[in-house]
Amino acid sequence: MNDSNNGNPEASWSRYRELVMRELERLDGRIGSTSDSVKAEIAATEKRISKRLEGLETTQRTIDRDVVALKVKAGVWGVIGGAIPSIVALAFMYFKKGG
Repeated sequence: MNDSNNGNPEASWSRYRELVMRELERLDGRIGSTSDSVKAEIAATEKRISKRLEGLETTQRTIDRDVVALKVKAGVWGVIGGAIPSIVALAFMYFKKGG
């Protein structure tokens, strides 16, 4: 460095400072472009996750409806299952007394 500046330390420092500033600007540009690509990737990932969540919500609603329907059916079958022995017992008592 000193050869091109004829031993002037101030000129040498100015040149060094200029090179450092250029490198910092270059790196800043690379960081900015990397940051933009990361932001774009995050946005794309958020969209994919959002679509999957919508699908899961739809599936959850379907499962909830199915569970409610099964509870109703189980209740109906429970009533029928409980009524059969009662009806048989009443019929047995009726025929025993009347028959």
